[in-house]
Amino acid sequence: MFVRRLYNNGNKIYITGSNANLFSEELGTRLTGRYIPVSVYPVSFTEYLNYKNDSLIGSKPWSTTQIGQIKQLFSQYCIDGGIPEYIKHKRMDYLQALYESILYRDIIARYKLPNAILLKKLVFYLASNCSKEITYNSLKKLFEVGSSTTISDYCHYLENSYLCFTISRYSDSVKAQIQSPKKVYFIDPAISKMLGFKISEDFGRLIENIVFLELKRNNKEIYYHNESKECDFIIREGTKTVQAIQVCKEMHDPKTKQREIEGLMEALMRFSLSEGLIITGNEEYVENVQMGDKTFKITVIPIWKWLT
Repeated sequence: MFVRRLYNNGNKIYITGSNANLFSEELGTRLTGRYIPVSVYPVSFTEYLNYKNDSLIGSKPWSTTQIGQIKQLFSQYCIDGGIPEYIKHKRMDYLQALYESILYRDIIARYKLPNAILLKKLVFYLASNCSKEITYNSLKKLFEVGSSTTISDYCHYLENSYLCFTISRYSDSVKAQIQSPKKVYFIDPAISKMLGFKISEDFGRLIENIVFLELKRNNKEIYYHNESKECDFIIREGTKTVQAIQVCKEMHDPKTKQREIEGLMEALMRFSLSEGLIITGNEEYVENVQMGDKTFKITVIPIWKWLT
């Protein structure tokens, strides 16, 4: 009521918080038609670049030396992530405290969850399988809970708290989308690495997560494609599919290149697109691929360049 009075008196008000569900429910009932929600994500690579070396942003075309600097900073960004306080001080205990605050305050306390251990185990599993497909039913069996709805609810709480996100496999049927496996992505590379278990540095999965965050940051409607082949991201605008994107570490190996292009081509033909995008660690070229009487343009671009 106090905020509404301030608003009615002509004041501009900014209200911040960490829980999407809290804001949508409570502001929606009190400030209907009087507020605009704005999602704030961790620092993007462009913002990180500007913080570390602002002379690089406005100096295109870049020299060989500048490109080397940008690549080096992107490698560091993959380690640092985008949480401003962590970028400045590199204190892992801050990230841990941030995670625990989200877990206990925004999820466990708010939703009155009886099983904090299950939630922690779920977060550990999701962080360990970032950029991979999951199903609620398989997680139900893994964690030996009574219903897959419990897992679905917990994932929903994690998404509302902006800790991690899921996307669905695209289908013209909404029911099929709901029932399809999900792909999971985390809000920040450093947080994901801290929370999960990794036996090696999977750079391909890491940059796929970074691409997802950039698409999310730009309010894209995101799906993935998987019929006989897989395409990492399908972008929709209204009723139309407007872009298909593959992400991979590199395509030097002929088998890898064939797999990535075949997945992209299947998506392009499925959605009647003439151009596709492959984001890699460092490769850049344009290739025309002939399929029957149609020619498809495939643009390959390094992730550091795509992000800037």
